[in-house]
Amino acid sequence: ATFPAMFYGMYNLYQNGAILRGNTVERPTRTTLSTFYGIYISTSCTNMLVEKNRVRNPYQTATTNTGTAYGIYNVSAGTAGNENRVYNNLVYDMNSAGIVYGIYANSYNKIYHNTVSLDHTGSTATGATYSIYCTGGVTTDIRNNIVSLTRGGTGTKYCLYYTGLPATSNN
Repeated sequence: ATFPAMFYGMYNLYQNGAILRGNTVERPTRTTLSTFYGIYISTSCTNMLVEKNRVRNPYQTATTNTGTAYGIYNVSAGTAGNENRVYNNLVYDMNSAGIVYGIYANSYNKIYHNTVSLDHTGSTATGATYSIYCTGGVTTDIRNNIVSLTRGGTGTKYCLYYTGLPATSNN
């Protein structure tokens, strides 16, 4: 089936305790391009570990594409004591003219020691760029991440964007 290959690198639903470790997610030769989800986590996923992955090159064949790109997209709220953990991942070379989210996260997440580099200086993007976007509010813990954001274009750029204050956000 071509549907998942166009949009999703890794697609996860209804997982408890799944480990996604050491993968490289990219689509360097795909010419039919739209929205991209490198690692997609949704619907009833708890206690997941997303660790030591590389997400890159979603639009290598068409850097002027305006599709939205999500490096790591986690909209599944974990629970207290069963938080989804996003540790030591690398999101980079997200070269396009569309909206880019390095890491997009919801409630009950621990986001530690990741590197997000959104540095496509040749981009003509008019939409926003978010290195780490968090809707989780007080149940999300964000620590010790490295963010580099020098993307070109006229769109607004955010290293850290929170719709509610996280429990912890430091370093």
